[in-house]
Amino acid sequence: MKTQLQLKQTSVKIGTTAEPEYGILHWQDWVCKVAASISQVAKPRQYFAMEFVVIQLKMERTSDGELPRIPLPEGYSLRTYRPGDEHSLARIYEYSDLGSATPESLRKNILSHPCFRPERILVLEHEGQVVGTSAAWVEPSDPGAGYLHMVGVLPEHQGKRLGKLLTLEAMRLSQQEGFSTLRLVTDDWRLAAIRVYLGLGYVPLLMHPTHRSRWELIGHRLDHPGILDDAREALPQAAPGILKRLFQAFGF
Repeated sequence: MKTQLQLKQTSVKIGTTAEPEYGILHWQDWVCKVAASISQVAKPRQYFAMEFVVIQLKMERTSDGELPRIPLPEGYSLRTYRPGDEHSLARIYEYSDLGSATPESLRKNILSHPCFRPERILVLEHEGQVVGTSAAWVEPSDPGAGYLHMVGVLPEHQGKRLGKLLTLEAMRLSQQEGFSTLRLVTDDWRLAAIRVYLGLGYVPLLMHPTHRSRWELIGHRLDHPGILDDAREALPQAAPGILKRLFQAFGF
């Protein structure tokens, strides 16, 4: 009888306070690499019966240099969040697979977040309709960095560099708040977005034992062999194994 496996990818919010488990076995690294490959065909959903959490990727930019500007195309305007935007933003979040894809979950996860300020959420309009968004986020668990968060553009408005424009404007907001360290969390399958982030000076931040091999695979897919050249290691100290803890307890 064939064993059905299920892969579960959590919707991890940027700057989540939850700490991942790090005593991971070698076969799990292989599963992550396979999962990343599968995700290029379709966004990770339910592939495998054994539940497995894929730790999202993280990137960092430490330069406080001046950011380029992209002019708004004709017919578009940029503003900040206003009450009543929830339905429009939730629609963009759903299309972009960002989570918080209903007005209720958006109010809970975004508008009720400790860092929420209306000026931190950018809203892109076309002829009065909300078509894109991004956010300059801050997390209490990582107060020294400004986070790029929730970047999305409706499909019918893609191909006009609007995603890059929203990315840059959110980064600029973080810089204006005084952050020289900028971070973001992303997924293996968001190759177009990762290409933009790399071009804007973000580098991989290796936070988990699976990250290096997954970034190598992304570098291959993006034809970017030096993707790890400037990567920064940020692996926490692994907890000692059970035998080592027993030896320590008995004074060996």
